[in-house]
Amino acid sequence: MVEMTVSVSQVSGNGFAEMYAWGLDVIRALQGAGNPAITLIARFFTLLGDPLAYLLILPVLFWCIDEKRGFRIGLTVFLSNGINVALKETLRVPRPFVADMSS
Repeated sequence: MVEMTVSVSQVSGNGFAEMYAWGLDVIRALQGAGNPAITLIARFFTLLGDPLAYLLILPVLFWCIDEKRGFRIGLTVFLSNGINVALKETLRVPRPFVADMSS
């Protein structure tokens, strides 16, 4: 795993500091709400991002639902993961908790 080396103060000239601050405010508000429904929804989306989830879902779609749709969704997952990794490696934006700890 690549260590994030960019801090919020380093990108402040590009207007990103305001975006980070806004994002951190949203994260703090959601975490501070203490709403079980929000927690459940967040855990569901976190689970969907796990490779095991789509390695279980995609074969079911392919074999049991529709072969063409399963292939298209699998190809979309594969390509979006590649784009996601490429953007993360290119931009090297710090994770919100790293930015929050440094401020």
